[in-house]
Amino acid sequence: MSLEKESTAFLPGAGEPPGASSGSRQEASSPRRPRLGALCIGAHLSDLPDAVLLGLLCGCPAVHHVHRVESLIISICTEGDLIGKDDMMKRAVLVFAVGLAASTSAHAQFAIGGFDRATDNGFVASYEGWACSTSNPAQTQQLISIVIEDGAGRVLAQPGVGTSVRQDVAQVCGGNALVGWSTVAWGTLGGVPLYAIAVNNQTGARQPLNTTPLYSTIPCNGTFGSVRSCCSLAFSSSSVPAGATVTLALSSWGYIPAGSISYLYGTRNGVPDEFGSPYYVTSGNFSIVNSPGLSGSYERRVTIVGPYGETLCNSPSTATVFQ
Repeated sequence: MSLEKESTAFLPGAGEPPGASSGSRQEASSPRRPRLGALCIGAHLSDLPDAVLLGLLCGCPAVHHVHRVESLIISICTEGDLIGKDDMMKRAVLVFAVGLAASTSAHAQFAIGGFDRATDNGFVASYEGWACSTSNPAQTQQLISIVIEDGAGRVLAQPGVGTSVRQDVAQVCGGNALVGWSTVAWGTLGGVPLYAIAVNNQTGARQPLNTTPLYSTIPCNGTFGSVRSCCSLAFSSSSVPAGATVTLALSSWGYIPAGSISYLYGTRNGVPDEFGSPYYVTSGNFSIVNSPGLSGSYERRVTIVGPYGETLCNSPSTATVFQ
């Protein structure tokens, strides 16, 4: 007796497929340390007068984290120890410190996040991740945008951040759980490196959320015309004790038109025992009990055929052993 016939419904008639801005120190906003805004980045240091250089040094928050010269910087800024043109050592310290501050500010991390998954059936791609502002997590939606790009910088999608709740990252996002992002776009047919980029809506700065490229999962195993037709069949366990239950899942995605039929093939102990039994479903989950008399090694696979007899996909085989 075959496993399929004993189970009565090897393929079910119904079922569902399976900072931060690092917070500038308060001294930076005091009268003695005027903040000079954008001048902190990209200044031509060699051309700056001593007084302007001093203002940059005392006004750029990032400069105060230059530990090797911090005591001298603090002394110069807080004690009004202005530089004399003959004091080359102090000027050199200032040039070095301001230059490092400019570099630090230009590459400051304004967002944290992740690119969690990408699925692509060649027809529709789905992307999912999270991101939040390091300076003001509660304003993430206003401060940050997301773009999905391929390795050549081509924009594939622009999901909206803050469109879904992510309790798993709320703690690192200042308690804001509404930091998830997801979107669907035209499929890329697989094999394309994917990057999620956070964009600062105020400055236009870009920050990758993944340094290692992510590739679309769920490879397709069929093509009809110019679109993909995909299917899979999988046992939930590779070994089933006597009297236990195993689940078999049939899934399909991509181009699977109404009226398509799944044909079941397989073997028991290496001998064919399923020769293309038709089932009028293309997705579903069902349970099979390892009843007396069913012990053996089973292999199953399906072919899905379209309403006009066109072969759409052939699933990889799946196997299990009934003890």
